[in-house]
Amino acid sequence: MSEGWISPVLTDQILEKETSAFRAYSSRDAWVDWWDGHAVISADTEEEGRSLFQGFQNWKENTGQISESVHFRKLVKGPDEKDVPVLWEGKRPPEELTVQENGLSFLVNLSSGYSSGLFCDQRENRKTLRSWISQTPSPNLLNCFAYTCAFSLAAAAQGAETCSVDISPRFLQWGKRNFAANHIPDSSHRFYPEDVLSFLPRLIKRDEKFSFIVLDPPTFSRNRKGKVFRVERDFSHILELALGCAKPNAKILLSTNCLRFGIESLWNLAREVAPDAKIVSGSIPPDFSSSPHATSLWLQCGDND
Repeated sequence: MSEGWISPVLTDQILEKETSAFRAYSSRDAWVDWWDGHAVISADTEEEGRSLFQGFQNWKENTGQISESVHFRKLVKGPDEKDVPVLWEGKRPPEELTVQENGLSFLVNLSSGYSSGLFCDQRENRKTLRSWISQTPSPNLLNCFAYTCAFSLAAAAQGAETCSVDISPRFLQWGKRNFAANHIPDSSHRFYPEDVLSFLPRLIKRDEKFSFIVLDPPTFSRNRKGKVFRVERDFSHILELALGCAKPNAKILLSTNCLRFGIESLWNLAREVAPDAKIVSGSIPPDFSSSPHATSLWLQCGDND
């Protein structure tokens, strides 16, 4: 196999884990994502994309995969640029395509660019969460900046009650459809279209506590009142609030895609805000080892009674 493309052995290993959404090719500046038979090539230029298209044909031949469509997405440099994928080959997939991750179903939309509905670089962290939840009595999860509720679904699949918070009602509705796609009733699960910074103090006031908390904030956002959130400036405050919602021995995932806020900054933040917590590095899926991925770590809180 050419450098950057995952091997047939790794491809089979991923598929054997009931996972049909993964990264087939990765480098620092370009990548190819596989969505259950639909490929999205992401690169800076169309010329580079065409080169990857040829490599993709070789990867399919070597791994025995069959593609229904191939899209090209030009990587954007600013928030106002369009990154909607262009169909290069095959038939356009349905608006909501169902893919698998470790046996769970997720709905994705390949026509929406970067926000396809599932960030596969968190696959191993969701697997870790499921394993821990299966060993925890009466588990519950607080999922902040929940997006389409992938972590909530992973937790609910293991029997945890979940609380998903995101400022976007549209993404939370998407999350509810993910629950429905897995035949998980949402009666034991809550979805709040709220600003996390204003919602967490209310949870603290109500003395609500959680055994697992996910903090995966955007690099930048603006709430309905125009207040700006910047991860470099505000992540420490978010963690302080989250600690006020943590049960004794709770586990908290800290994650960010901000290039200016790397793993060293994340560790320093954790040590400063939660000096007594045990820190463990998050897991990176093997198909993301050479491409951009979320920087993450887990905090295990002490007995804070």
